[in-house]
Amino acid sequence: DCRRSFANTILSCPPSLCWKVWLAGGRMELMVGRVDEARKLFSRSHEVVPEKGRAAVMLECARLEEFTGDIELARAILCKARSDTGSDWKIWLESIFLELRSGMRTRGIRLANEALQIHS
Repeated sequence: DCRRSFANTILSCPPSLCWKVWLAGGRMELMVGRVDEARKLFSRSHEVVPEKGRAAVMLECARLEEFTGDIELARAILCKARSDTGSDWKIWLESIFLELRSGMRTRGIRLANEALQIHS
């Protein structure tokens, strides 16, 4: 079964890539409605991800919380990611989109202006 394959993969992959396997496993769990398991696997990924992949993991964590309806937690994750990862444009763009999707147009525009100051 799929979970067994992921378990075997995590045992055989290089340590520098384990975070990707944890993330993929979390996505798989989310697809079958196992949100708590997905959170655990995303958390595992966050614990071992190298700095250059941290933004990708934070994006997945925020998207998971938005998917479950916890906009405030998604917003908090993205806020932390903006302060931790600094100038990663993908974090800023997702933050803007989150605000627009949740009907917070003014907040989205403010974030867009901040992002433009950083990335211009």
